[in-house]
Amino acid sequence: MKKNYMKTLFIALLFLGIRTANSQCSANFIYTIGGSGNVTFTSTSVGTTSNTIYNWTFGDGNYATNFNNIFANNVYSSNGTFVVNLFIYDTISVSTCSAGISQTINISNAACGGTASFSGYPGSGGVYNYYSTSTGIAPNSTYFWNFGDGNTLNSGTTGNSAHTYTASGNYSVTMVVTDPLSICSYTTVQTISVTVASCSLTASYTYTNGAAGYVYFVSTSTITSGTTNYYWNFGDGFYGSGVATNHTYASNGIYNVQLQIYDSISFACSSNLTQTITISNVPCVAVSSFSVTKDSSVAFTWKAWPAYSPNILAASWNWGDGNTSLGLYPSHTYSAAGMYSICLSVTVSCTTGTLSSTTCVNSNIYKMIAGTGSASMVYINVINASAAGIKEVKSSALITNLYPNPNNGNFTIDISNIDAALKDLELNLYNVIGEKVFNSHLNPLNGKVSSDLNLETLPNGTYFVKIQGMSKTNKVVIMR
Repeated sequence: MKKNYMKTLFIALLFLGIRTANSQCSANFIYTIGGSGNVTFTSTSVGTTSNTIYNWTFGDGNYATNFNNIFANNVYSSNGTFVVNLFIYDTISVSTCSAGISQTINISNAACGGTASFSGYPGSGGVYNYYSTSTGIAPNSTYFWNFGDGNTLNSGTTGNSAHTYTASGNYSVTMVVTDPLSICSYTTVQTISVTVASCSLTASYTYTNGAAGYVYFVSTSTITSGTTNYYWNFGDGFYGSGVATNHTYASNGIYNVQLQIYDSISFACSSNLTQTITISNVPCVAVSSFSVTKDSSVAFTWKAWPAYSPNILAASWNWGDGNTSLGLYPSHTYSAAGMYSICLSVTVSCTTGTLSSTTCVNSNIYKMIAGTGSASMVYINVINASAAGIKEVKSSALITNLYPNPNNGNFTIDISNIDAALKDLELNLYNVIGEKVFNSHLNPLNGKVSSDLNLETLPNGTYFVKIQGMSKTNKVVIMR
């Protein structure tokens, strides 16, 4: 079973009216629930042929894609309610047959194979932050916390919590996770050490604007010492450190710049300040560059990846076959494969008016197999890279260990169950506001990866690890 990299496309087609009166087929299915969460699905769709593709999403992150095969099977690892989708289409002509249907199923006999675990890190003033790192837990499970000082919390379906301790000491913290049907329950206990100490650090800073986006920052924070660390978030995805620093912005705009200060002896002692700065002296440039790549997951389909400027006003695509499209992320269908000169023209907004730029790329838009009629067509989609996120690959990879967590920026990551054909695995790290701050490529060996991640250049804080092809996001905390 594999993670559903087509899930977004499937749902979009299903709810944008793919089941219309013009379709010559109709999707439907029945299912049988067996033991230990094992469910067999059978398509009862009508109007199908030997050229029909059956795309299943099982509601738990698993999916199946079958050609001319009406049967599918999924083993649910947790109890709960799941929405199962079936989307069918004809490989010869999508316009002839394309339809979808959703059904809700209830699983109550899955094996209780989950594992409860959590991590925590101290805040300031006796606050301790906790977040669940449990695995194999059903969606919408509930979390109950006993903080070891006589206080408890039911955090509902949120696996994160925070508690303020009034006295220093060691506390035995218990987390209990229960699935939505109250069938499976998992408990874990950890002992944490809390130091309640006063903190008088107060973050503040000044800045000076220079030429062409250059800004000089200097901390004016008070009650600091030789053990104070300084970390800067410039608001454009870049970071700095030190009492004084500088940064050059690539484009004009309004940025929220944050200074975070920490005591390296007492991590719980910290302060931060965010100020809004305006950059207006960066030279205006119109960017129209793009690349074209083969879509490895969909037959006869290509992708165009543009690099738009933040101040873009309009974009026009000339597909090289006499057709054009307006918009940032359009799609186009070629009537036949061939060599096409694809051109992108953009217009951007500048303080002095507008600028335009055009870039053309000669692309060989070919097919892997021959075809006639509608099968001779070739498709190209312009991709929003920020929305697309991680590259789509077929992988059921699973992070089995990410440790020590928290630490000072040196982590070890273990990944298993990687498809044997996959020779490169992309890892991205995002901060709490969704900005990508780190990227690395891992090389699997025998379906596994064990690699060290050096994140010492990043400031203290919480980050999220995302591996291509994986639906789960793992959290790491950097503290020095």
